Amino acid sequence: KRKEMKLPDLRYLLLTDSTALVQGFLSFMLTYEDGHEVIYCYEIHLSPPVQRRGLGMYLMGLMEDVGKRAGVEKSMLTVFVENQAARNFYEKLGYSEDEYSPQPRKMRHGTVKMPTYVILSKSMQEWTTDHEGCDDG
Repeated sequence: KRKEMKLPDLRYLLLTDSTALVQGFLSFMLTYEDGHEVIYCYEIHLSPPVQRRGLGMYLMGLMEDVGKRAGVEKSMLTVFVENQAARNFYEKLGYSEDEYSPQPRKMRHGTVKMPTYVILSKSMQEWTTDHEGCDDG
C-alpha cells in the first residue's frame, strides 16, 4: 500500500475541515486497463464524523468529472466481495460489475474458488456523447 501511495501518477482529493485537518481522501489515477483509457479509484476513506453526509458521493463525483473531462471510457474500482456496504454505495452511484472482474474458478477436484474481490465500473461515455457540440462559453 505504501509503495502504491507513492506512484507518480496517483492523485489525491483531500477533504479538510475548517481547521485544515484532513477528514477524508480519495486517490485515483488516469490509466489504461485492458487497453481502455480509464480513471481508476484506488481508495476512498472518510473519518467517522464526516460519514453519511454525502461527502463520499461528492468526492466520487469530482473524480468522475476529472475522468469525463479527460475523455476516458469508464471509471473503475475494486471492492472486496464481503464489503456489502461499499458495494451498495458504488451501485447507488451507477457502478456495476465490470466484464474484467474475476469469475469463480473450478479447481481440479471440482471445488469452486470464489474471488475475494470484484471490479466495478461505470461508463463515462454518456457524458461526452450527451455534451458533444455544447459551447460552454
